[in-house]
Amino acid sequence: MYQLECAASVGWAYLVFKIFIEGEGTFLDVWKGYQKFVLKALGLSSLSGFVLGLAIYNIRFYFLLQNSQRFLDLVFVGLIFWFSLFWVSAMIYQLPILFFQNPPFFKIFKRSFFLVLGNGLVSLGIMIFFAGCTLLFWVAPFLLFLIGMVVFFSFQCVALEKQYLKYNITYGEKPLEPFLELLDYERQRGWREFLRPWENR
Repeated sequence: MYQLECAASVGWAYLVFKIFIEGEGTFLDVWKGYQKFVLKALGLSSLSGFVLGLAIYNIRFYFLLQNSQRFLDLVFVGLIFWFSLFWVSAMIYQLPILFFQNPPFFKIFKRSFFLVLGNGLVSLGIMIFFAGCTLLFWVAPFLLFLIGMVVFFSFQCVALEKQYLKYNITYGEKPLEPFLELLDYERQRGWREFLRPWENR
């Protein structure tokens, strides 16, 4: 189910990316997204799913393990938990990086890890916000069906663009002068307006 959901959402995620980053998009972009990115996207979801599944298995194993070194078991659980949190934080950036630059497969992981290391507090804040949204959608599942995935992925796109602008990385072949204007504008907006990413994109 996890893989089927990923496969079904790649094209639509690319359409959301185009709208938020380029300011325009058509339903034809859904098909273009499938053609260009589906294999790498499935690879990303497969590897991330395997890593997180393995982490959950290990946490369960150490919790159920009965021995005299209970403290060490809890230390291992803590280490695995923080590793999992780091990995999930990096996942925020992975699909937008794929659509933004289409780098080689393993460089997607490398760049997402660097973004988390360089922006740890911001990434953690986004994770907390996503957790709150997940709780809301759990209570009101019809909202998830209507706007859930779009809300989540639009925030991921905005987060990546904001981090990349900080490192003077632009999308596609955008000339320098508009980029400098956009960079100055983004600096003035601040993170308060991160809660309204659909405005002035």
